[in-house]
Amino acid sequence: MRWVEVNLVDWREAARKQALVRWALVSFCTASTVLAVALWQSKELKHRLDGVQSHIDVLDSRIAALQSQQEGFKELEQEWQKLTTFERYTAKLIERRLWWSQFLHALPQWIVSDVYLQRLDYHFPKVSGQGIAFSSQGLTALLSRMTTSSQVSSVRLDNVTHDVHWLGLTGSRFQIHFESVPILSTPSSMSHHSD
Repeated sequence: MRWVEVNLVDWREAARKQALVRWALVSFCTASTVLAVALWQSKELKHRLDGVQSHIDVLDSRIAALQSQQEGFKELEQEWQKLTTFERYTAKLIERRLWWSQFLHALPQWIVSDVYLQRLDYHFPKVSGQGIAFSSQGLTALLSRMTTSSQVSSVRLDNVTHDVHWLGLTGSRFQIHFESVPILSTPSSMSHHSD
């Protein structure tokens, strides 16, 4: 029997077909296993990615909340600055008005009969004025009363011009400069607040 004839016997053909079937089954099982593992890994990876994404979303929401709180804090800080600025401005305004009221109340006590104030220019805390005195004694008395007052400081007299005619009388025109003392520092204001 020749070799070709031996190779084509029935049992060898059946064995070859069986081996081919086994190879096909093994290849299918291997491919199925690889595909199943790949699908499982892709699902696991997708699950992990979903977890990471949810964690990122939580962090984003927290960051947004922190940014919102920071903006709220900035708005509160701006409102606080506005309020404190307004409070300081109001306090200064009240202080100036109180000082003016007490200054105008004390002014008649400083002025003597032969001294007249013609003008007062007020640029807080500095005050400048112009007047006329018909006697040097009256001008000296005015300076003495103002320098001993607790409501003004740095009293200064300058630009004295003699032989000035005013209302048919002859006197000396002068300019006076002084600074206002904060109202809360004066004894009269402290007694006023204690009441």
